[in-house]
Amino acid sequence: YLVSLVLGEEKAGLACVDITTSEFSVTELPLSRLTTEINRLQPSEVIAAQNADLSALELTMPVSRLDDYRYEVEVARQTLLDHFGVKTLDGFGCAGLPLAVSAAGAAIHYIQETQKSGLGQITGLSTYSAEAYMALDTQTQRNLEIFQASRSGNVQGSLLSVIDLTRTAGGGRLLKRWLGQPLLDIKKLNQRQDAIDWFSDHTLARTRAVSLLGEISDLERLTNRVRGGIAIPRELVTL
Repeated sequence: YLVSLVLGEEKAGLACVDITTSEFSVTELPLSRLTTEINRLQPSEVIAAQNADLSALELTMPVSRLDDYRYEVEVARQTLLDHFGVKTLDGFGCAGLPLAVSAAGAAIHYIQETQKSGLGQITGLSTYSAEAYMALDTQTQRNLEIFQASRSGNVQGSLLSVIDLTRTAGGGRLLKRWLGQPLLDIKKLNQRQDAIDWFSDHTLARTRAVSLLGEISDLERLTNRVRGGIAIPRELVTL
């Protein structure tokens, strides 16, 4: 991920982008949860305004600085409107979240400046609420051995390695995201459990689904390679 940050007095705005899968999402969250969210995303790079003080976050990944005005709400909003060709941000769910808008607009500008060929791959924007998920800091994840075994530090032996029976790259990414963001909404939890229960009871349908999924390549990344004009013939055939 590329993560864009804006720090307010009590809240922070965060936008995360992965141009290889077209994922572009934003949120506003309390400052107390910001470090946990950054650790969950594990970005390869963070961007922030020139004068933003990020010292308290103790970031270990590279940090790039943008001119402060790029994070002004109206400048960022216009950047998003121009990019998506819309008149309002209401459809993206972030119109009333100025810090999130600032972070998202700055992220689009940064991609324009550094990876312009990848800009066309950003075709949508989603807004999520960190309050809908249980906050798991790095130490908690390590103690629970969710992604790494505590003794070896490897994926092997972790919860993820035990339950990851996914057959597609997209499914693997989704499962990892679900484990890092445990749901707090009982209705959504029950819906997820009902789906698992159905496949557990219908062995033939499950076997058939697993077989079909095993033949599917990484559609998200293949589609973006086509959109970016860098796909090779073999990838087109695979798609």
